Amino acid sequence: MAQPSFLDRLLGLFRGSSPVPPPAPPSTPVKAKIAFNYSDPRIPDNARPKIETVQALIADIEARAAVESEWSPVLLELRQMGDVHLPTLLQSYIDIPPAHRAEIFRKTGHSASFALNDGLDRMADRLREMSSSLAQGNLDAFTANMRFIESRYGAGYAPFD
Repeated sequence: MAQPSFLDRLLGLFRGSSPVPPPAPPSTPVKAKIAFNYSDPRIPDNARPKIETVQALIADIEARAAVESEWSPVLLELRQMGDVHLPTLLQSYIDIPPAHRAEIFRKTGHSASFALNDGLDRMADRLREMSSSLAQGNLDAFTANMRFIESRYGAGYAPFD
């Protein structure tokens, strides 16, 4: 079977059918970290805040998940996103010769930088979902503790009656 072209893979990424495989199960080692220069001048200026948001969310969730042993699959996905998927997305944008970026527009109706930003937004949305899921356990524990405090020390509590 023929491999899809670089442009086909890139367009698939921007349409939501990711050319990057889904996160591997926890028993599968994470791909090696991809070296990438995040200050590369070929990255569009309007993508830089989105990249910083993705990196900050990854760092925050990774720090929180590191103390929760049941969150090891989350750590795997975070590391893949930060070490492989983010730099791969950015490198694939950079690798498009500027003279050919118009082909993306002709095929999708959006510029390559728009598609890049859309991909970064999708990553940030997924990270926010992961953060919310991670926080839900803490929220549930706090709610349960507040119910206990209310039942134990609320207005109706009379231990010596």
